[in-house]
Amino acid sequence: MNDRLTVVGGGIGGLTAAIAAAETGWAVRVLESRDRLGGRAWTTDGPYRANWGPHVVYGDGPLWRWLDDRRLTAGVASAPRLPRVRVRCDGRSRRPPVSLFLAVRRLNRADAPVDRTFRDWARDEVGERDADRLAAYLGVATFDHDPGRLSASFAGEKVGSTLI
Repeated sequence: MNDRLTVVGGGIGGLTAAIAAAETGWAVRVLESRDRLGGRAWTTDGPYRANWGPHVVYGDGPLWRWLDDRRLTAGVASAPRLPRVRVRCDGRSRRPPVSLFLAVRRLNRADAPVDRTFRDWARDEVGERDADRLAAYLGVATFDHDPGRLSASFAGEKVGSTLI
């Protein structure tokens, strides 16, 4: 048996595959085109941090548990809890409007179709203003430049799981 494995790509998938293979006795080599590992799962340097891509390792998710089981999370800091959430809404910084939470609750109870855009479906369900606000918010949750054009079924799941 050939007990050597070459993994192309040092992103989350490649590193996970390499570690899992090494744990079962394979001699693993990882090839990465960049000068750092992590793929799109990295955070910018400096006083203001931003995630580079859509890959996030949540502290309560399965990937975190997998990493923690291997003692790979030591020294990782978690984000501080914010005492008050503020959003940019109607051109100013403010607390999220109550209507937005009511709209999310209503959308979570409705069946979101696969064959309609999120924006069109949400406008029918909660009105144009809240639908447009939620579509704009989904840009953060989906890393998409126009999430209102996405399937209502797909984007509707993101609204419920990330806003409330």
